[in-house]
Amino acid sequence: MKSKIYWLGVLAIVLLQSCNKSDDSSTTVRNRQKVYDENIVEIEEYLQACFMTVDSDMNVTVDSIENGETSIWDQTNYPLQYITVKNDTRETLYTDGRIDDDVDYKLYYVVLNEGEE
Repeated sequence: MKSKIYWLGVLAIVLLQSCNKSDDSSTTVRNRQKVYDENIVEIEEYLQACFMTVDSDMNVTVDSIENGETSIWDQTNYPLQYITVKNDTRETLYTDGRIDDDVDYKLYYVVLNEGEE
């Protein structure tokens, strides 16, 4: 019995030590518009530096341009398109829990096989 109490005590001490609250890391929230402005440049550079191939099963492969291939940005078989979207991130599941985000985001896409009506 004393052995079980001893091991439970050791386990409790280990668990309490592993839950140390003295984490000195701090989180900085950056301005959403500034982050988006940086990211959209990187995204558009990627779309201009890579090409895509589409096989007969509509599987897409993306690779870096090395031999003069046409970029995703410039190719015309599956034209690159975009829509402007808003962030709908919520702090809670309630409708009043929205985060203020005035940024208009570009969502890039290509249509590989458009359906019929």
